[in-house]
Amino acid sequence: MKVKKGDLPKDEAAVYKVADWFDILSIEADDDGGDQTDWWERAGKSLYGFDMPIPAVSGIYMEAGEVRTLHKGGRLVPTFLIEVPLNLTMTEAQKGIKNLIQFYMQHWKPPIQFGVPLPEAYKAHYKLEKSKLQEDTLVNGLEALTMYKAGTPLWKIANQLDLSPAHRVDEKTSKPGEKDSEYKRVLSVKARQLVKIASLVAENAARGRFPSKKMFPEAMLGSYERDAGRPVGSKSPKTMNVTKYKTKFNSF
Repeated sequence: MKVKKGDLPKDEAAVYKVADWFDILSIEADDDGGDQTDWWERAGKSLYGFDMPIPAVSGIYMEAGEVRTLHKGGRLVPTFLIEVPLNLTMTEAQKGIKNLIQFYMQHWKPPIQFGVPLPEAYKAHYKLEKSKLQEDTLVNGLEALTMYKAGTPLWKIANQLDLSPAHRVDEKTSKPGEKDSEYKRVLSVKARQLVKIASLVAENAARGRFPSKKMFPEAMLGSYERDAGRPVGSKSPKTMNVTKYKTKFNSF
């Protein structure tokens, strides 16, 4: 499909790189049938996450008199094994561990050292952003953006996603409540805010930054806007536009 140059992002190369890395442009990506779990297992996990667990401190408890054959190792980083008998107090154990490590750091050849860089196999191409965005906001934002693009009225988006329980409107009743108009205005504001956040999250994700709602110059937020006017299916009467009927005699 041919796209006009003006419809492409200014940082087209960066967006294409992310799409290529994440295998979004492949035939297989279309074969997932909307199930992003398959795509995550195939392409996303190793780019945002890791193919293997990050090494961490581990231990095995042994009862008195118990004999075990331990098979430790196989990691891609050096590992230091320590035995700690539980007849020691916590203070004694900590002091003994510290002294033992210091001895190996000073006298072992080659001396052990901490902070060894992780091998490439552990490193992700993209890291999750430090963000205060909550999971509910991300999940509801995706749903809201989908509904918004489908033409669902803003108030109905917020109502169905329960964005403001105190302003919930009963959509099944044939008789509107006396506060429905006021509630719908509040719900519309809530939905519009969420759609804007979701649009920014999507634009940042297209550049490999997730989750992030940071505004940036290349963000193409206009592509998420729908045509002006009431959504298809709206049955309520149009509100009179008073500015249309202004004259020199009744101007405000």
